[in-house]
Amino acid sequence: MTGGIWQYPGHSNRIFSLKYSPLDPNLIVSAGWDNTLYFWDVRDSKSFGSIYGPSVSGDSLDIKGKTVLTGSWRSKDQLELWDFSSRKKITGINWEKGYNPERAMVYSCQFSKNNDDSIVAGTSNLNEVKIFDRKNDNIGYGKISDLRKGVYSVDFGNTSDIFSFCGGDGHVHVVQITKTKVVE
Repeated sequence: MTGGIWQYPGHSNRIFSLKYSPLDPNLIVSAGWDNTLYFWDVRDSKSFGSIYGPSVSGDSLDIKGKTVLTGSWRSKDQLELWDFSSRKKITGINWEKGYNPERAMVYSCQFSKNNDDSIVAGTSNLNEVKIFDRKNDNIGYGKISDLRKGVYSVDFGNTSDIFSFCGGDGHVHVVQITKTKVVE
C-alpha cells in the first residue's frame, strides 16, 4: 500500500464520515465536528472545495449521483441535500412535516441503494429512525419511535427495500419497507 496524510486545507477536528463519489472513484467527501464537508481528489492529495455548515457526528454522510446527503447533530437543519458540483444547498428536509423538532439530533443517514425514492435517518434524543420519500418533497412516511436508546447507524439493503439500524440498545433491527396506496 502507498499513501499519505492529507492535511491542508483540511479538517480542524474529528472526522466521522467519508464517502467516495459514485460517479468518479478519484473523489471523496469527508465530514466531521468542524462543521465542514471537504471534497478531495486522490490524484492531487488535497481538497478542492468545501461546504461550511453540517455538524456531522456519526455516519451521516452519503452521496447518490450528484447529490450529497448530510445529517447533523444539532437542533436545526438536521437533514440537508447539497449539489456535489456547485457545493450549494439544494434543500433542507424537515424531520416532521412543516417543522424540525429541536431534539432530532441525527447520527446516521443514507440514501436507498435499491432505488432513488427513499432516505433513512436515525437520531439520538428522539431515539427514532425515520424514512423520507424523495419523490414526495422528502416527507417522512414511516418511523420507528420510542426506542430505549439513540440510533447510531443505518444501512439500506443493496438490492431490496430493507433497511437495518442499530444503536445504544445493543440490538440490530431489520425492517422491510412496504408502501401502500391510500384510497380516497
